[in-house]
Amino acid sequence: MTKRTWILGMKAAKTRAFAALLALSLASAHQRAFAFDAIELAAENVSDDLAALAETVSPDAMVDVLVGSSHTMTAAEQLRIELMVTAMGGVVKRSSFASFRGYAVSIPANKIGDLANDAASDHLAPDRHVRPTMDVALSTIGAGSNASPTGPVGFLLGQAGVNPAQPYTGRGVTVAVIDSGIASSADLKTALGADRVIVRWSAAIGNASDEFGHGTHVAGIVGGNGKSSSGPYAFRTFRGVAPDVKFVSLKVLGADGSGEVSNVLRAIDWVLANKTLYKIRIVNLSLGHPVMETCGKDPLCQGVEALNNAGLAVVVSAGNWGTLGYGSVTSPGVAPHVITVGAAKDLNTCALADDGIASYSSRGPTWPDHVLKPDLVAPGNRIVSLRVPGSYLDTNFPELRLASRSYTSDPTQQNGSGAYFELSGTSMAAPIVTGVIAQMLERDPELTPATIKARLMASARKLGQSPYIAGAGTVDVPAVLAASQDATNAASPHVYQDPDNPGHLWIEDIGELWGDTAVWGDTAVWGDTAIWGDTAVWGDTAIWGDTAIWGDTAIWGDTAVWGDSFLVRGEIDPIKYHPIQIPTWQLGVSWKTATADAGAAQNGVSSSSGERSTTTKPSGSGTRKFNP
Repeated sequence: MTKRTWILGMKAAKTRAFAALLALSLASAHQRAFAFDAIELAAENVSDDLAALAETVSPDAMVDVLVGSSHTMTAAEQLRIELMVTAMGGVVKRSSFASFRGYAVSIPANKIGDLANDAASDHLAPDRHVRPTMDVALSTIGAGSNASPTGPVGFLLGQAGVNPAQPYTGRGVTVAVIDSGIASSADLKTALGADRVIVRWSAAIGNASDEFGHGTHVAGIVGGNGKSSSGPYAFRTFRGVAPDVKFVSLKVLGADGSGEVSNVLRAIDWVLANKTLYKIRIVNLSLGHPVMETCGKDPLCQGVEALNNAGLAVVVSAGNWGTLGYGSVTSPGVAPHVITVGAAKDLNTCALADDGIASYSSRGPTWPDHVLKPDLVAPGNRIVSLRVPGSYLDTNFPELRLASRSYTSDPTQQNGSGAYFELSGTSMAAPIVTGVIAQMLERDPELTPATIKARLMASARKLGQSPYIAGAGTVDVPAVLAASQDATNAASPHVYQDPDNPGHLWIEDIGELWGDTAVWGDTAVWGDTAIWGDTAVWGDTAIWGDTAIWGDTAIWGDTAVWGDSFLVRGEIDPIKYHPIQIPTWQLGVSWKTATADAGAAQNGVSSSSGERSTTTKPSGSGTRKFNP
């Protein structure tokens, strides 16, 4: 097996230097010497953040690690690994996953190199922490649907009513919400009072209820029925996109909103084992972590791809790190087949013309795979949904409660704290799309995940903005319900930088990817605009480099990384960190190209008027022209 030294090399130099500096405050000089000696023995198959983490702790400190394997291990191999890990002073936390080829261990830091050198160890990564990527919104996703105003009395996320011509409410569809749990709520029950949350499962410490308050808010956006804001005194009712869906609650985030990837993988395994029994068709994950490796090695990315392969529509938040710049989409939103949703802001109006993209909404293309994300956007700023009294969010951010008097004139409730709460983020945008998919599946239960994603993107209202920021546009309910195209595959395309032609970006041909070039041309999905020549993307060295834009902040705990992971006051920009990276290049086959002004690219200026060219791909297989 090829070896390298973790603390040397251009790729690791910056991160390792920071690790050494931080270690001065975390360990004694004697401990650091031993830790660094152990690190020097490490193999190439260890992620950078795990390497740096091991350098900052004492040699005998226990580190939670996910070990990926190139194959599904036999029972005999699992027994051998358990004995080996035990001999190292560690413990196997989980010997296998259905959604991820590998296992989870807790092991001393100075044994990571030994574990990496085992024949069954294809890739080692820390059991990373995941966090949630947290009104008047539904009216902006398309007039004439459940998400549209119908009169002076409004409904969810601001204003929505049921149009008799489009009476889809998600009936017969079950949504799995992998989050912090779903609390009991009148808005999540049937007209007869039966709980629409049919299963509450927990991988996290504590009970299966929502102690954090995020998962219930997400569920309300998907399918709250507005019960708590209805009645003779109500003058404003808050209803979800698909108010008749059923839910399966899979709790992976604890009372502080954090969780581990291994628990998310356990939840995914549960869905795979029980999807038929509970008629699960959609999985919503409004959570994520910074990207530290390619999707093919990222355990969480592999997990959501397994859900897609099993025939489930997977909706994921893009992340709230847009102010870091391009390449800031989090995992698992980087997975090519899932539906990755960014956040639009509607400026508290029902008009469509003033909608824009929230500055915190993460931007593509993904790092390091250069996949064009997000796939589309939905309202995500200041979204009103269900409140969980006494939860972490409710206790720490009481100013975000929607007082009862703001939606009812009932004299007995005028001093009440209310049943609703306001949050912002791509966490709130993703469940809007999940609710729309529930409507699509009620209308046509035979839809596949590929067709669902392709129709959502092709029918999205085009915003004329960069697809690396706005994706294919804003979700449009009437348009997607009227769509009839089918797709055999809907992987988000790759984007490639042409090193020989400054300003040129190669775009993978989605017509060939999705099964029908005539139906799924680039203009049909992203619109015929000048945005393909986005020189800011071409000239952004961070995207094309071999170091994540997260830099050192991703390694050192929740306070450095997750300070604004749920945006409690709407349009608030998180920390900014954008180091200079080292350009890299790679080519694939059968690409389309886009061009922009070279001078603008070299100056890092975004061109809004660059025209698409007919320049062909540099020498190599699969040369193809970009047809204007």
